Amino acid sequence: MTDSDSLQDTIPVFCTAPISKEILDEFFTRSLGAPELEGVDWIAVLVDTLDVEAITKPTRAPVGKPASYPFHGWGIEDIVKFSREHLDPVRQGIVSEHLVILDEQTMEDKTCLLVTLKEGREPEGERLTVRADFRSSLVLLNLKSLGVGGDGHFEVIDPDGVIKLR
Repeated sequence: MTDSDSLQDTIPVFCTAPISKEILDEFFTRSLGAPELEGVDWIAVLVDTLDVEAITKPTRAPVGKPASYPFHGWGIEDIVKFSREHLDPVRQGIVSEHLVILDEQTMEDKTCLLVTLKEGREPEGERLTVRADFRSSLVLLNLKSLGVGGDGHFEVIDPDGVIKLR
């Protein structure tokens, strides 16, 4: 396994609705293709199974259409709880505090939900939940995950309520 196939510090991506293969491909292409992430296309993983031990490498486009959507209909708090209980950054490498959720709205406007802990909070603490365009999603969560970006990056929202890095 090369470093680019390691799950170390990968951000989990959950689908709470049946997301088409085309939208999944576009999400991973646009989010991993952001100039800020040049050369680090290993930082995201589609969590499409309840058996997280079966996840062995990062996700890149083209993405195979999931055979099932085990998180279909789950709420944000359900996803957060699952992540906290089943994802272990030490054992699997997948971070549990910073999440991307592709939901029903994703299919309509190609945006996603970003869920992250507020600065200085414990794992069970208060979370930030914002909607972002695909390009901005992994850049913002990677900044938080690495500890080089704070909550301020999640406050610059366009008039349509979506964060878009320029």
